[in-house]
Amino acid sequence: MSREIKFRAWDKEAKSYVGDMQLGFTLYEIALSPFEHADKLKDLDFERYTGIKDKNGKEIYEGDVVKVSSNGIAPVNCTVKWDKETAAFELEVCEEVAFAFGNRELEVIGNIHKNPELLGGEE
Repeated sequence: MSREIKFRAWDKEAKSYVGDMQLGFTLYEIALSPFEHADKLKDLDFERYTGIKDKNGKEIYEGDVVKVSSNGIAPVNCTVKWDKETAAFELEVCEEVAFAFGNRELEVIGNIHKNPELLGGEE
């Protein structure tokens, strides 16, 4: 079984996602294409694709805010995060881990950069 490896990049300075960018890795470097983004590497936050799509077919990335529904549980807004200790993507509510992906209905409703208010943060 193979999984597509994809990233998206948030430009911290421009406060927007970088469009039409390709990221390449070698043992010694990370390369960006088109090359004009190369000098901005330190200003970019890379977010990995989870390999999962939401109920509407939208790809779910690290940093996305997803509405999570499950039988008998009221919908909750969670952030998709990578946990280094378990080497897995997890759904977090505020600072506490809510639950793993499991048998939940997921819907991407925003991301941590553009929609912090979805998690009770400041606009």
